[in-house]
Amino acid sequence: MRQLWEVPYADRLARARSEPDDPESVSMLRVQASAQHLADHFEAVPLFLFGFSRGDGSGGSIFPAIWSAQLAARAEGVGSALTSVLGIYHGPEVLGILGVPDGKGWHMACCVSFGYPTGRWGVAARRPVHEVAYRNTWGGDLGLHIPAPLWPPGPPTTP
Repeated sequence: MRQLWEVPYADRLARARSEPDDPESVSMLRVQASAQHLADHFEAVPLFLFGFSRGDGSGGSIFPAIWSAQLAARAEGVGSALTSVLGIYHGPEVLGILGVPDGKGWHMACCVSFGYPTGRWGVAARRPVHEVAYRNTWGGDLGLHIPAPLWPPGPPTTP
């Protein structure tokens, strides 16, 4: 994680620290704290799911299955966090630890941690969809306006 904070995220973190009251800074610092907490307590995570692809260096072909696993876990009150940091910075080491066959074209797309949340649990704050999605062309009107999530906030409920 140190490499992540010191190189690709260095400028964003410096900006966030210099303007801590800015909403984007608050969000960035919260994400960093959460990611660092996961890194600091990695050995205590109850379950990891590693997503691998073959013949797809981007790993994109496996993400629908990974996302489905995350949604299913959330429906049961289990939180998850997807990361590609291990593959980027320690790929060969992780493949060796997991016993992935060498030279067979396997690519580690991601690692997903699963566990019960230790903090606040609810619907994550998101910008309205019409502010982050376009139709037909970049900047084109989406053609719909949804100002808030369409489900109630709070933890999932079991019937």
